[in-house]
Amino acid sequence: MNTSIHIRGDGAAGLALALSLAHQGLASRVIAGPTDTAASDLRAWALNGASKELLAALNVWDQLPAAAVTPIQAMRVQGDQGGVLEFSAWQAKQPALGWIVDAAPLLDMLRQAARFAPLVTLAPFEEAPAAAPGLTVLCEGRDSPTRERGHRAAGHGLFSLRQHPYGHSALAGHVHSALANGGQAWQWFRHGEVLALLPRDGGYGLVWSLPHERAAALQQQGPQAIAQALNEATGGLAGELSMTATAALWPLRLAHDSALYGAFAPGSSWVLAGDAAHAIHPLAGQGLNLGLADVRVLAEVLAQARKDSPWRGSDDLSVLARYARQRHGPVTRMARTCDALWQAFAQPHPLAAPLRNLGLDAVNALTPLKTWLVRQALQG
Repeated sequence: MNTSIHIRGDGAAGLALALSLAHQGLASRVIAGPTDTAASDLRAWALNGASKELLAALNVWDQLPAAAVTPIQAMRVQGDQGGVLEFSAWQAKQPALGWIVDAAPLLDMLRQAARFAPLVTLAPFEEAPAAAPGLTVLCEGRDSPTRERGHRAAGHGLFSLRQHPYGHSALAGHVHSALANGGQAWQWFRHGEVLALLPRDGGYGLVWSLPHERAAALQQQGPQAIAQALNEATGGLAGELSMTATAALWPLRLAHDSALYGAFAPGSSWVLAGDAAHAIHPLAGQGLNLGLADVRVLAEVLAQARKDSPWRGSDDLSVLARYARQRHGPVTRMARTCDALWQAFAQPHPLAAPLRNLGLDAVNALTPLKTWLVRQALQG
């Protein structure tokens, strides 16, 4: 029996998993990713109530700098032909619709917590690791270099990773506004593009889904060109906007791995979590929430298995199958929902635009439905 747990990837999911396992009395070894981008990470993550509760239980949430966390008090979604959908935390009787957290401070705080956790060992990056005895959790991100090796060992092959490129890239960065944001989040659906401004200290976090060529051109032209395009797209609703840093760029795709676990060899198993297991369009801001839900379920499953059968090793495939079953439904539903929304607003048919905008207005008129949607989003 081998109870060793190795976590490949020291991003938010990998570190949160190590801390969650430590709270359950399970030791783990976290192997760093190939690059350290925490200090320059320009992303702003939208977290729901379940994610906040997990980070609070790990003693991370309350240690975050106040300027790194912004509650979302309201959200306004603009359609491409006048449709509007508005959400309010006050109307939904919730403290917030969610929380926007700057990626760099969150990663820094997770790493600090991991350094002091007695059951967590932080290890440097390993280029081509041998199959480690026990369990290896792959949290290396969407292009996990170890995932395909695990697929080959288990006989799955490439077909288990189902991918659909959107032909878009996400342009992300920090935006300053001449107006205080007041905890207001904005989203525009424009001719297949999805533009989101997420409230953060001093302005907004930008996440803009654009065709590859247009996104790359704006990034190359620099902050001033991006700001000009933003002001044209938003029509001044969020105030006069300017970029405060160079924008980051990454391609968008829908991806879900149907083989979430397997074995490298007898006594050496692997399991996927976070972006290595799934990728969705960022229009609903649920990417990290899905990853942290993976963390919560996997930690609970491993801890419960040890309580039920102390003789089981961490490499036991029947235990990993429980995790895969519990995560299949929630991940599939969220992926399909985000994809359906994107497809609806990317549809160029002339009748599609008035119908989708009527849909926004119809939902906006149904306060009980909006309250239900907010509660579902917060619960994750």
